[in-house]
Amino acid sequence: MSGFADRFGREPEVRAQAPGRVNLIGEHTDYNGGFVLPTPIPRRTTVELAIRGDRRVRLASASVPPPDMVEYELGLEMRREDWADYARGATRILEQEGCALAGFDAFIASELPIGGGLSSSAALCVALQRALRERFALALDDVALARIAQRAENEFV
Repeated sequence: MSGFADRFGREPEVRAQAPGRVNLIGEHTDYNGGFVLPTPIPRRTTVELAIRGDRRVRLASASVPPPDMVEYELGLEMRREDWADYARGATRILEQEGCALAGFDAFIASELPIGGGLSSSAALCVALQRALRERFALALDDVALARIAQRAENEFV
């Protein structure tokens, strides 16, 4: 993927991925306390990321042609009803959980069709958080990232 360098004019510092998934049983029961049996699929979302010297976040997507870029300030995340709400929600919840972040640029590319029932939004949240975890040395395991992604989707989006 060369999208990060094309959009931001520099090389990414980290790269992270998360798979899409399907639920073999229990579709839409997890948030009601029911049982689910999810399984990952080979298609995934990839995030390339590099930090900035401020609190600004700039997001670009392979699915959105240039020059369209989403920007927001950490700590001032507001719902805009667009694809970037998942990233806004993730950074907001991470900071609420005490994770120290700085501004960053991120490029997102996904093999998952949006709205195809393959958890593309969860993959975006988890891939972004994995990149942030690596770059900012966040002490969060994958279970914690999944919980934060779930909160971002249920409480913010």
